[in-house]
Amino acid sequence: MQQVRGLGVALFMITFFGALWGMVGAFALPGALSLLAGVLVGAATVVHLLSSARLLRLSQRLPVAAGDVGTNPFGTRSYRLAVLFEVTAVPICAAVL
Repeated sequence: MQQVRGLGVALFMITFFGALWGMVGAFALPGALSLLAGVLVGAATVVHLLSSARLLRLSQRLPVAAGDVGTNPFGTRSYRLAVLFEVTAVPICAAVL
């Protein structure tokens, strides 16, 4: 089923950006708190990446229904622009805050 694959891809992308935001925030904290927050963000990232990989592997074993074949929304111009804006906004916000 394409829904399972889409869920796995979405979880992977959300984990990537969540880890990026989390690490930037963790490194901004003072002293030992920074290390603790970094370890917690790292552990949560690993758990979510493993879950994402599990969903992607599961989706490869499921049959593809005829109605599941369609266009890939991740290849559209608007999606690429959204990712570009988000990737540039993260370091800008980190520098400002």
